[in-house]
Amino acid sequence: MDKQRIAFVSGSTRGIGLAVAKALLDKGCMVIGNSRTKELDVHHELRSRDNYLYIQGDVTQEEDVSYIFKRIIKTYGRIDVLVNNVGMTSRKSFIASTEKDYDEMFRTNLLGAVHCSKYALKNMIFNKYGRIINISSIAGTNALPFEVLYSSSKAALIGLTKGIAKEYASKGVTCNVIAPGVIDTGAGNYDDIKKSIPTSQIGSPEDVAGLVAYLSSEEAAYITGQVIKIDGGLFI
Repeated sequence: MDKQRIAFVSGSTRGIGLAVAKALLDKGCMVIGNSRTKELDVHHELRSRDNYLYIQGDVTQEEDVSYIFKRIIKTYGRIDVLVNNVGMTSRKSFIASTEKDYDEMFRTNLLGAVHCSKYALKNMIFNKYGRIINISSIAGTNALPFEVLYSSSKAALIGLTKGIAKEYASKGVTCNVIAPGVIDTGAGNYDDIKKSIPTSQIGSPEDVAGLVAYLSSEEAAYITGQVIKIDGGLFI
């Protein structure tokens, strides 16, 4: 693709999402960032970049997603790259979990990706080109205690990824999912868990962002429907 790629990254204001936005900006993409936070409250260096636009919105609400993608298409004419990064976690006994807990977990970790993928795909199919990258977790491939709801929602995101990949491969669209392991978000002590990781190191948001940048590129056209772990060999 000779034109500047247009990329949308949900949850772009911190952690993995912020690192992904930076990586795509460095690759020359026009990046549209998003979170529920008001733009005036988003204090990071991306706001000064010429190829960055921030649109506030809640991707779990379809009306917000409809507005976001209508604005993107009206302004730039298309959407080339979608990174579904918004997510939440919680540790709670399964039998102590409530219907409210289920609803919040699945709305955040799955429904947001469903809404964004649906609206992005409409334009990607028309243009016969698209890259969708979902951010799941090793909890979606490996059961973890006290994270039944989280694991279930992230496993569902993997299922969504494979379904989209299969259904739209012939339309020029690839869809892959990254399953990060332990990622250093700047909080907590990782000394104990580091001992159980074969590479003896903790991952960084930039590790994930580098893979997202590759999967969003022309060079990754033959990769679709894949679950790619970034966990230092923790679950081999």
